[in-house]
Amino acid sequence: MSDLDGVHLSVRSSLPEMQLLGCIASSEIAAQGFAVVLGSLAKRQQVVGYTLGLAKRGHPEIVSVGGEEDDVFGLLTYLATQVVEHGQVFSEGIHDTPLFSELVFCDQEAEPHNLPLMEQVLGDTPVTALSCIAPRDFTVIQQRPAHRDLRRIA
Repeated sequence: MSDLDGVHLSVRSSLPEMQLLGCIASSEIAAQGFAVVLGSLAKRQQVVGYTLGLAKRGHPEIVSVGGEEDDVFGLLTYLATQVVEHGQVFSEGIHDTPLFSELVFCDQEAEPHNLPLMEQVLGDTPVTALSCIAPRDFTVIQQRPAHRDLRRIA
């Protein structure tokens, strides 16, 4: 079957939901070095997200809370990519990146019961976590000055 256009595929699993999510997160970590887990706090109408896999590189996992799922996912994916692909290290305090001029990080307790899937996916890997205060909007994006050649050609 070389042409799958129009074919409907599905996978049915007998695994409990958390075990299945752990398998997906483990596959993401194997493929790209990290996974992003999102959940929502119904009482507060907020999204909580965190990375999994950075601890295997000796880096704290990153936690963030925001109002929109896409925003939290995008921020965490961006930060994890900075760690995995570019070697950036975040710690408590204020950091900048090529995209954000100011991101605030605070120490966060990383207990398996606080971050579901952590123990299942990371096993005995020692885990610390940082909370990243998500920017309210993209006004904090660094404005890189355009290169201008101010010499006049006569």
